[in-house]
Amino acid sequence: MLRRWNRAATDIQRLYRGHLGRVRFKLKQIEVGKENRLAFFDAKATAIQRVYRGFHSRKYVHSFYDRKRFIVQSLGVGDMVRKDVHCYNLELRHQELENVVDRVKGHIQNYWLANHHLVCFLVVISPQFYL
Repeated sequence: MLRRWNRAATDIQRLYRGHLGRVRFKLKQIEVGKENRLAFFDAKATAIQRVYRGFHSRKYVHSFYDRKRFIVQSLGVGDMVRKDVHCYNLELRHQELENVVDRVKGHIQNYWLANHHLVCFLVVISPQFYL
């Protein structure tokens, strides 16, 4: 009789565990199905938003002709700036050259003023000296 009760208890446990496994599997399938549906609709919503934002941007925000006009104006401004910078660089070079010439003239003048006593104007060298 003990054997029959053990056998009956084992059968009850086996059937109950099978039932729990099937219930858990069914719940897992429902959960996965919900996640798949949510992912599908999220992807579709993202696609709709992407298309609408592109349409709205092209129609109301960006104007091809305004953009083209801006680029042409920018290129024109770039040319003007390039010319201005070139003229400015030439001016700077000219000023720097003038400053160098003025400094050299000043050094020469200072040298002659400091050494004027070495030059004697009373002595006249005859042309025969050079022969």
